[in-house]
Amino acid sequence: MLKKLLSFCLIVVLGSYSIGQTSFSNAITIDTIGSSPEVTRIGDLNNDGLNDIVVGTQSYFDPQNDYRVFIYYQDSSAWFQQSPIKFKYSPKKRIMALRIGDVNNDKLNDLIIGFGDSIGIFYQNSSGSLNSMIRYYSGKTVDGLGLGDFNDDGRTDIAVGHWGENFIRLFIRTATGYNTHTYPSPNSGRDDLEIGDVNNDGLDDVVFMTGQGQTGVHVFTQKKSGLLNAYSSYNLSGKFPRGVAIGDFNGDGRKDVAASLSGNRPHAEMAIWLQNASGTLPQTPQFIDAYDLPHSTEMADFNCDGTDELLVLNHAWGKLSLYDYDSINNSIPYHLIVSPYVQVTNPYALSLGDINDDGLIDIALPGEASGKLMVHLNESKPIPSKSDSTYSYVNSYNVFSKTYTKTTTQIVVDTDTLINEYIKVTTTTLEINQTYQSDSITTDSINIYFSPWCGGYYLDTLINSCTINNLQLLKSDTSVLSISSNTFNPISDIQLFPNPSSGNLTLKLPSPLDTANVQLIAHSSDGSLMRDEFIIELGVTRNLDISEFASGVYLVKLKIGSYNYFTRIVKE
Repeated sequence: MLKKLLSFCLIVVLGSYSIGQTSFSNAITIDTIGSSPEVTRIGDLNNDGLNDIVVGTQSYFDPQNDYRVFIYYQDSSAWFQQSPIKFKYSPKKRIMALRIGDVNNDKLNDLIIGFGDSIGIFYQNSSGSLNSMIRYYSGKTVDGLGLGDFNDDGRTDIAVGHWGENFIRLFIRTATGYNTHTYPSPNSGRDDLEIGDVNNDGLDDVVFMTGQGQTGVHVFTQKKSGLLNAYSSYNLSGKFPRGVAIGDFNGDGRKDVAASLSGNRPHAEMAIWLQNASGTLPQTPQFIDAYDLPHSTEMADFNCDGTDELLVLNHAWGKLSLYDYDSINNSIPYHLIVSPYVQVTNPYALSLGDINDDGLIDIALPGEASGKLMVHLNESKPIPSKSDSTYSYVNSYNVFSKTYTKTTTQIVVDTDTLINEYIKVTTTTLEINQTYQSDSITTDSINIYFSPWCGGYYLDTLINSCTINNLQLLKSDTSVLSISSNTFNPISDIQLFPNPSSGNLTLKLPSPLDTANVQLIAHSSDGSLMRDEFIIELGVTRNLDISEFASGVYLVKLKIGSYNYFTRIVKE
């Protein structure tokens, strides 16, 4: 008997799990570009839900490929086999920095480059291609770019650093264009700009690394009233940084800062500033050993453990170094990844993102001397963990998902053959368009195992219920949490901060959600319902009081009009 149904299956998760070793594939050459590829970024530049790869070249006696930006579009049917689209950005000015983000508030990613004395923006249009570049003067030799909201208005702004000058420039997005503001900075060169909340106030800050001149790491925090405070410098004891990254390195919910310090062993080091409970960074970082010539630096959660790992490109040695927090006190605190063509020093060389649509974060990087674009695919396989609850199934089904929302995925649930075995869950939202229902009905109890999905919103999960058109596929013996929804639309512009919180949370909503009613539903980690109420006040900013919650982790669902938003918060 064959039925065709259209519905959503929402798999909700609570609990803890263990992970396996982080691992990556050998280097895969996507293309031999020629010229001198210098910078890369990963992002969706044709609005098809798949991440693409962008490479910027400088000059190496190759007039057909010098001073170009190459876009390699991901295609689910032919993985990066199509010829790239390329744009010439300048006749003689070298590209130094590259970013991808929505800088005109149309929900489409744009391409932003730094070259010569300018930034260039390729706006994505509604047909999924890029418009011609628009150029904006910024200052002598642009060599640093960062994207963030620097006046807390919900729009993405641009921060720019300049080699040999003592200021950074902000391009503040308005309804009609940009207003610019400059801020004094140390005289610099080999700059890297990263954006993140490094004082836990819910606002984007600018972390500015200067690798030449007045070397160091300098932080411009954002004012409550908008725009930036004067910078604060952090001690590096005269060492020379080559890359900087922001992420939660120790898993406490706060953003930390890491910088690579150039040199060969035993002088090569990484500097780590762990944000403390008061929302500040220590003046002096923790120094840990590094492999030779560490440069471009990034942080991301590669292995689904809810904590970011640190990835570093080692110039000229054909290596990448991977750190996690638990290993930093080991005699050799890093794991080496062989990447044979790596010979590039630019802070924007290394880029991260999911380039094969499996929910795991992969690596892209240029081989400057070889003219190659290379990737390392994430092959991490988390160890499935057994849930604390026993589940029963009431019918036997095979469910196969072909269509998708934002992700291409396949899930098979066959409770006849998976009793006491492993059910792989690769996404949190499934659009089901085909179901095969067996004629026989069986009943039994099973222990369900699960695997976390790096790209999802639930990292530590156990399956609770799954419903298709009100027909229950899996049912919990003792209900921990059950959520069903016709639609699931995660909205990146919603902000709930600070996290961790001592009791007072601020919810910020983008237009047009600022006029919607909000229902707050909060569960503790053991599944107990802590709060289910409507927030009476309206407007962009709303206040939530969780001061009566005990210290711990809570799963929060916000029903905002027709949208459902899920997140985890930590109550201190």
